[in-house]
Amino acid sequence: MTRPLIEIGEQKRLGFFRCVQMVMISMRYRALRSLVTLATLALAVAFLMISGADNMITMRVRVHASTQLAPQQLAQRQLVRFVKPDDINDVLRSLQVGQIGQVGGVGVEAVGGVGSVGGGGGGAWSPRSSHTQVLDEYRAWLGGDIAAEQQVSLAADIAVQLQAWETWADRLSPAARAALLSDASLVSRMDQWSDSMQWERLIDRLDQWGFKLPDGEASAKHFITEDWPKFRETFVAINTGHARAIAAISDIDLAENSANPDVQKNIAAAGFVISQDQWTQINELLHWSAVRRQINEALRDTVLRARVGQVLGMKSKEVGLERVLGEIDGANIGEVLANTLAESGFSIDAQTIVALAERYQREAVLLSVLGEGQAIEIGEASNNKITLRMKLLLGLSLLVCVVGVSNAMLMAVTDRFREIATMKCIGALDGSIMGLFVIESTCLGVLASVSGVLVGLVLVVIRSTIGLGALLWETPGLASGLLLAAGLSALAGLLLAVLAAVGPAWMAARLAPMEAMRVS
Repeated sequence: MTRPLIEIGEQKRLGFFRCVQMVMISMRYRALRSLVTLATLALAVAFLMISGADNMITMRVRVHASTQLAPQQLAQRQLVRFVKPDDINDVLRSLQVGQIGQVGGVGVEAVGGVGSVGGGGGGAWSPRSSHTQVLDEYRAWLGGDIAAEQQVSLAADIAVQLQAWETWADRLSPAARAALLSDASLVSRMDQWSDSMQWERLIDRLDQWGFKLPDGEASAKHFITEDWPKFRETFVAINTGHARAIAAISDIDLAENSANPDVQKNIAAAGFVISQDQWTQINELLHWSAVRRQINEALRDTVLRARVGQVLGMKSKEVGLERVLGEIDGANIGEVLANTLAESGFSIDAQTIVALAERYQREAVLLSVLGEGQAIEIGEASNNKITLRMKLLLGLSLLVCVVGVSNAMLMAVTDRFREIATMKCIGALDGSIMGLFVIESTCLGVLASVSGVLVGLVLVVIRSTIGLGALLWETPGLASGLLLAAGLSALAGLLLAVLAAVGPAWMAARLAPMEAMRVS
């Protein structure tokens, strides 16, 4: 009797929707294992989200604090320049920033609508535009002609070249830098190295250490012996012109007459370049400084200090201007303090006291975020500038995320080798097995990314709100930055989940059924 032939047809491939259905059944059957994998992925994504969002928030809040503080600090710096000429470091900074701004097409940029700390005033001038205006002052003090323009332009080029030397000095080892500069600055060493004997000694030392000068020895020698003396001559001329301008306005009492248009014209005639918006900031600064002095003078009285201490609930010896301004938190306390001062002969209304306290507290918050004396420098930085520390933190976060996701997906695949062997025994193709694991990892990646981003977002917002308060929510571009950080974190989590599952699944799918069965 003839046996019937067995026809072996082409193996059927599982459709996409059938694969999804099998994945859902598999995940439901191994609910605990799926939840553990999901939690591991979500924690990794949450850590990445927190690191990225926290760095973004820190950067943007610092830039915002810089923008808020810069007008006041620039006004303070301008008042100092009315009585003291710029030193060589101030001149270098103005030449460097002003030259870079002109080359880059920045010009005079306004910090529109920012106003000063405390909210008063109109527009303000930015750090970069301030340096650009200082260059106009230097040209005026050098004569205001074409020769002065060329002299300032040459000095600016030399100042920009000096930045390459500063970068070179920063790259030296601590021992080499200490031996080369000691406690002196690079600028003062430039004056010494212009001497031929000192130059030869510098070359010998650098040869011993194996360091090369910026742009080669010939170019460096030309810069120190030819260009730097020219800059020195220009600085002396600028310093002399600045001193003449200060002498021309020395009899002006700015505290009483800063708002007088004639006084402003006289200051402009001396060579100072100040716009009306800048005068608004200077007048506001002088006004609040006068109020602070008046309250500080009042608090010198022992009896009054004791009465103020009773009002604010503190000991008499603890009563000081900053402590008092920090304790005023409403109109009621301001009214009581104003009445207390009025009884002692000091007429300062409650509204002024409350406004000064709000201004002081606002400035204290900004400085706590930014750091004393840093507003102008950071205000010149780009909003998107990422420091080395931030890059290292983001890189570490990404590495932790990669390790966590890879470990979770590797365990999820290797624990199912027997299941893979069983599927291969009943005819499943390698491609079908790969598809099942990629779909499952994609589902887990989507769920983990969404949940991880939400958890990370909530935690970072709570942490930032506690640390920054209202300053956090007034920072421009914060929402878009958080959305960007959330999107990148979710995308990174999804891609890592899929890619981490592909390798182990591909290896498992290529195993022979009996070999996969023996894997424990």
